[in-house]
Amino acid sequence: MSAPSESVTGEDKSEYIWLIRPCEMYYEEYADCSSLRGKFYHHYHYGHQVDCSKWKEDHKNCIRYRENPSPEIAMKIVENELERQQKRLENARGNDVWTYRKSPPKEWTRPLPEWTESRSDSLFAKVEAAKDQSITLSSPQSACVIL
Repeated sequence: MSAPSESVTGEDKSEYIWLIRPCEMYYEEYADCSSLRGKFYHHYHYGHQVDCSKWKEDHKNCIRYRENPSPEIAMKIVENELERQQKRLENARGNDVWTYRKSPPKEWTRPLPEWTESRSDSLFAKVEAAKDQSITLSSPQSACVIL
């Protein structure tokens, strides 16, 4: 799938339905944007207040879409997501600090230095090697999960 262009038609937008986030994320973005902390950030970063109404609108539309899935509501959310994506891409492309590469560096395929071989003897490498091997547990009660 190619990157969305500025002239995406209604039929083309249906393939971007995957851009719709969970409704809670729109609410969190709105709450963050409209909070006192967010306003200080906007004033520092942009020099002015940022309009947070799109986040609120997307949250309301997301709730409506969750209750009654209709293509019209989904397209409103997708339009805003495509607009945000386009703005992010413009800002990234407008960054003249970095130069983008057209191809990998010439030394990309050369062998690794010798000191990397000593790293394979480390504990981390042994743990990674143990992960590669199939580990079976004797009983499910012996498993410990840390989240």
